Amino acid sequence: MPKERKARRQARLDNGSEPVCGTLKIKGDPIPEPLTGITGLEMTIALQGPAAGLYLRDMGAEVIKVEPPIGDSARHHRGANNSTPQEALTPAFIAANQGKKSVCVDVHTRTVTSQ
Repeated sequence: MPKERKARRQARLDNGSEPVCGTLKIKGDPIPEPLTGITGLEMTIALQGPAAGLYLRDMGAEVIKVEPPIGDSARHHRGANNSTPQEALTPAFIAANQGKKSVCVDVHTRTVTSQ
């Protein structure tokens, strides 16, 4: 950024003007998320189902992901010619399941494990 532009921007900020971009400032109480207080049970695999659960979580719902003992197949799906270690989680899995609680259920032995 040229020096003149930086100086003009800093002068605007010093005069108390709000920045046009950057951090969003909310005055007063923030708007409550529409699904706050709702709990959703996600029993899906791959990417489409977890993405739907992610939308619910983004709107304030508590989402609990239920997986079989071997885990969701998307945990380690790497695609062709990928040198990521086999035990590492894929970025797509992490992105689609962030902020969710996870429970492992083995329906054959009636064992439940919280992760």
